[in-house]
Amino acid sequence: MSSDYVFSVDAAWLSRDSRRVSLPQQPEPAYVDEDATRERQIVEDALAGSRGRVSGPNGATARLRVPPSTLEHRIKKLRIRKSHFKLSQAFFENW
Repeated sequence: MSSDYVFSVDAAWLSRDSRRVSLPQQPEPAYVDEDATRERQIVEDALAGSRGRVSGPNGATARLRVPPSTLEHRIKKLRIRKSHFKLSQAFFENW
């Protein structure tokens, strides 16, 4: 801000010096971990109920009422392996 109509810039702002002032890192609050744990459990329960199927009328997205792309994104972010929830055909043959 300036009281007159002249724009001025401090030369230090234009420096190409790679040193930067860094703010101390704040630890993430505990509730973030609790939220991720709860979300992971919800997604895993839906995948277990759908035998690893994400989309379709019997898929996890129908159970959770979310778009398939959203659920795929959450599965990837939470690093969930969908294959753990798929039951092999051999399982049903031996049942």
